[in-house]
Amino acid sequence: MKRLYTILAALMLTIAAGAQTLNVKVGNVTYKFPAAQAGEMTYSGGTTLTIVNKEFDLSEISSMTVDNSTVTDDAIDVVYEGTTAEVTVAGNIAQWVTVEVTGAHVSVAQADDLATEITYNLSGSSEDGGFYTSGAYKATLQLNGLTLTNQSATYSGAAIHVQNSKRINISGGTIDITTSGNGKWSEDTSLSTGGETKGASCINGDADVNITGGNITLKSTGSGGSGMKCDGMMTINGGTIDISTTGGLYYNNGTTENLNYTGNTDNVDSNYYTGSKGIKAGTKESSGSNSYTYSGGLVINGGNITVSTATNNAEGIESKNTMYITDGTITVNSYDDGINSARDLHIQGGTLTVVAKNNDAIDSNGDLYIEGGTVIACGASAPECGLDAAEQYHLYITGGTVLAIGGSNNAVTSKNGSQHVLSTSSLSVSAGSTIAVKSGTSTIASFTVPSTYSASSGGGNMPFSFEMDVTAPGGGGGGMPGGQGSNILISTPDITSGTYTVTSGSSSASVTASTSTSGGMH
Repeated sequence: MKRLYTILAALMLTIAAGAQTLNVKVGNVTYKFPAAQAGEMTYSGGTTLTIVNKEFDLSEISSMTVDNSTVTDDAIDVVYEGTTAEVTVAGNIAQWVTVEVTGAHVSVAQADDLATEITYNLSGSSEDGGFYTSGAYKATLQLNGLTLTNQSATYSGAAIHVQNSKRINISGGTIDITTSGNGKWSEDTSLSTGGETKGASCINGDADVNITGGNITLKSTGSGGSGMKCDGMMTINGGTIDISTTGGLYYNNGTTENLNYTGNTDNVDSNYYTGSKGIKAGTKESSGSNSYTYSGGLVINGGNITVSTATNNAEGIESKNTMYITDGTITVNSYDDGINSARDLHIQGGTLTVVAKNNDAIDSNGDLYIEGGTVIACGASAPECGLDAAEQYHLYITGGTVLAIGGSNNAVTSKNGSQHVLSTSSLSVSAGSTIAVKSGTSTIASFTVPSTYSASSGGGNMPFSFEMDVTAPGGGGGGMPGGQGSNILISTPDITSGTYTVTSGSSSASVTASTSTSGGMH
């Protein structure tokens, strides 16, 4: 013990002699204390050493070294390498964090009295790893060439799970994440009283999430998980985001269950799947019979976003509150709704190409506003829509360039500043074909139908219907559920009053422009 004390004394003198850094290694975690911060280090009872209020058990210290390395305050670095991970903690925050490393699974618990934003720098590669952090304060994730797959049965869930109660920033670098953990259906199967699915999301934030840049590739293959989700407000300001989800949740208790939704009881086959969303933000909670409260939501201000989903009830991009899209290039190919908002949805800019195989392309459960940008929205056959607002709400088009195709489209409601709209259900549409608008011999608008569009999709993909407006017959896509045909809705700033020729492939129709339409069944 005397020898240990002598070594510690020598280390302290060495640190004091110059701009040195003391490295205290505990297993796979290294705590780095610059000389200017180390101050007096207390050696107590032959068992503990305290540095900047961080108490170490001497029996757990692997090594103590001094070098000239620099330390970035308020930072924790995590480097993944195969089945292991190495963690480096800046000394100024060491006293407020508890770090655990098991294989390549890293957990960082922040103390509730921490009042400093920590930046987590994640890099390296692991085929069976994960990152988890919790705390009461905000944090930043800096992604630097990270390739991470979570396939552990013991650590099932998100590959990156941030359980901080304040916002999380995600920025920079490159990230490639796959998760394949299993989710579960909650014991309460009544949707109206708070039943939920929990699954293996790639990135999961329990509060607000801000994404400012980086190259992010996410693949969710687990049950009920999402590519990226948060329970608060998600804001995407930039970066390249590529998400694909293939996992679904399989619920089967051997009997037929009743699932309650907004007061309606529908008989549902017990083989019920809920799919992995691409992007999911916000929280919808029951606050009484047929009443809900909402928090969070989604804002997309830029970036290149590509989302693909492949299972039942798997929306491409979903907000449990309002949604705003102001810019960015967004491409969605979804099994269920392409873009879905629980409340008002505002499209104010950007370029959107949305194809839904079995449901609505763009679906708002509040008012749907298209105020700018370029929107191509292709939904499935009737009763599904290219553009759909819930029956007691409205679709407004006051700007932008819009092509919507589906078994039907929502009625367009006129307001001050509305653009003129062309709507017809007399033309056939096929993938890769050209839809054009002509005034006389001049072509004033031309669209290419996405190659992933199929007019024969839809008509009963869900085991029960969440909403259907049967009060507005006529006007779109075969009318009744399961019908074929395509309703086309077009709006551009160049369309004014008068009659235009709309062509789709070799077929054509004469259509009169208006600032409102009666729409079809939805």
